[in-house]
Amino acid sequence: MQPISTSTPLTPIPPYLEGEFFRRISDASKQQIASATAELFPTTQQIAELKSRDYSQLVFKETNWLYLAIKAYANGQLEEHILAHLFLYDTCSRNPLFQYFTPFSRFIPWSQFLKGSFAESWMDAAIDEVVNSNLPMEDRQVFVYCLNCNSHPHEPFLLHQLQSYPRTFMPVVKPWRGSRLYQYDEIVIIPPKLFAALLNAYFKETAITPLPVLGYSPKEKFSNTTQRVMSIQHPELAVIDSHIHNHFHAKESSLPYFHDMYHLIIESANPYRKIFVEIFHYLQTLAKEEAALKTSPCFKWYTFVALDRDFPGLVLDRISKTPILFKDYLTVFLDSYENHLTTPLIPEEETTMNRLKRLIRNKASQLYPD
Repeated sequence: MQPISTSTPLTPIPPYLEGEFFRRISDASKQQIASATAELFPTTQQIAELKSRDYSQLVFKETNWLYLAIKAYANGQLEEHILAHLFLYDTCSRNPLFQYFTPFSRFIPWSQFLKGSFAESWMDAAIDEVVNSNLPMEDRQVFVYCLNCNSHPHEPFLLHQLQSYPRTFMPVVKPWRGSRLYQYDEIVIIPPKLFAALLNAYFKETAITPLPVLGYSPKEKFSNTTQRVMSIQHPELAVIDSHIHNHFHAKESSLPYFHDMYHLIIESANPYRKIFVEIFHYLQTLAKEEAALKTSPCFKWYTFVALDRDFPGLVLDRISKTPILFKDYLTVFLDSYENHLTTPLIPEEETTMNRLKRLIRNKASQLYPD
């Protein structure tokens, strides 16, 4: 894929490029796609080969195969989850560490990837159900990176040793400063539809629906408690800033995607998502009545966490079958501000925090009376 020349007449950007899947990419990328697909007419055979996701087929030998897929999608001939799958494959295959794709099965050594992580127990239970389901084989692919830190001494792929992260899905292109480090030979990347099947298999009615999208936006609508984005990066059409989520990453990596997978697990384990959205709206109402609140770091923190709902520790309770009570979530939420601080609170901010805690508790008791 070569960028279009600045002297090339601009092709009108079709409406589908402003839809949910594409809207986060740059205008230049939209123009690139519009120009490259304007005169493409994928054949019935090519569309069938794209759907098969058999990368030995002739269509994948075409240099513009991804544009053919985009045009088929634009024509309503290719489902969005397949286009997302193909974008993810193209991104993975461009990474020098990418080795192969494989049909998803019980024989993948999941324990090697998941050992010691909270992901192990829920994944282990979900895998058998999905393997025995009627999910089409082409939707069962996973992509594998074989990591060789010796050949990349300046960018070792190290994985978080945090129980809150499914470490298999979280390669970090920088040393982790925790007390323990784990290094793996391989890492498995799970496409959106398969990951959705795993979430549904384990978390059942509380599973949140993955929404694969191309590109990244720092402002997403997390007030929607039924779905959450999975940001797919692409080294040419959806280049993402090299520093997001407090991590540096290479343009051929999929760090944003992994990070979103983590949040989908956290969200799926949380049966109280709607209540935290109501708390967010309540805080917004308070800010309209008291403009000074908007400048409070504590207020900003609580409004952010109420929408982001990053409560990883409680996932362990859900997986261990420990009953999860709303009061447990509320306590973690209210304590989160103090817990993330690295310096003591100033008296004025401590007063604001304690007042907000009281107000939130009162509102929460109305929303979810025990």
